[in-house]
Amino acid sequence: LYREYQTAGDKVKAQSELLAAEELFRRTLALNPEVVESYLNLIMMHLNTGDDQKIREVIALMDERGVNFRIQSYLSRLSNLARANNRVFWIGYFNEEIVKLNPGDAQAWINVALSYATAGNRAKALELAEKIKEFGGDYVVQAELFITNVNQGVYEKQ
Repeated sequence: LYREYQTAGDKVKAQSELLAAEELFRRTLALNPEVVESYLNLIMMHLNTGDDQKIREVIALMDERGVNFRIQSYLSRLSNLARANNRVFWIGYFNEEIVKLNPGDAQAWINVALSYATAGNRAKALELAEKIKEFGGDYVVQAELFITNVNQGVYEKQ
């Protein structure tokens, strides 16, 4: 309903639905604080609404409670939703977590590099491009093209 009201331009009803949904998610967490999916649903809601602070709070709460969401399948889902919502910081964050779990995941490295390039951090993007070259093969060619584009500021214009 939040999205429907948001699309219709009714910000008051959208905000009301958002608060109601958040309350329901929080009740779910209170009932069973070990269920990772409940936290993920809350993060997904905040990714959809663009509330970075609340995403940080949910991640901190999971860390405090020892709820492990740092599993490739969860991180991939969150990364995909971040991408769908054009949430560049979170694309980078979730893919950096994937890289920690699986340093051989070339796509995660590429996603992190793209997030830095899009955010305008050319130095970090170029550093990661060099790392991507280490995968060899087509990754070398792709990384070289990426380096050219980063130096031209192509990703910053998006």
